[in-house]
Amino acid sequence: MISICMNQYGTRAFQTLLDYITSDEDFDIVIGHLTNNVLTLTLDHNGNHVIQKLLFKLPKNKNQFIFEEIMKNIIEVAKIQKGGIVITKALSIANENQKVKLVSEIVKHVDKLITDTFGNFTIQTVLSSKLEDFNKTIYNYVMKNIILLSKDKFSSHVIDKVIFIYLYSVFFKKITPFVTI
Repeated sequence: MISICMNQYGTRAFQTLLDYITSDEDFDIVIGHLTNNVLTLTLDHNGNHVIQKLLFKLPKNKNQFIFEEIMKNIIEVAKIQKGGIVITKALSIANENQKVKLVSEIVKHVDKLITDTFGNFTIQTVLSSKLEDFNKTIYNYVMKNIILLSKDKFSSHVIDKVIFIYLYSVFFKKITPFVTI
């Protein structure tokens, strides 16, 4: 099944098959075959599309195995383009508990991801998720290392995002008392 998912044509066929699966028993068969291969598929050019499809297709109570594998390998996943896309999609469908755990794992490695070609996008995605405690952690890391980070092409994008988010929030906090609707 894994070789089908990683094949240029097989990945499309498998994704189409997923559209027709509706029973828990069928989902359990798919999960049984893919559980130990989430990382392999996530990192594969074709296989990542199967993981993305599963995130949207699996019932919410059956997708935890994908989150666990991503969290266990967060640096490796976040540092490749397709992995970052999988993380973004996972965050978009995650329940609150999954989102907090995934973001927590990402933020633990902010120092390794912020200067990476694709890892910086994952940090920017976290900033967009508006989880204030985690955003403050990123903000504090950026402020503590701003000189060094501002000299790096990729972390400078995160700095831009941090500045925008915090200037925007400060601006609206200051202007809100003067605005009447």
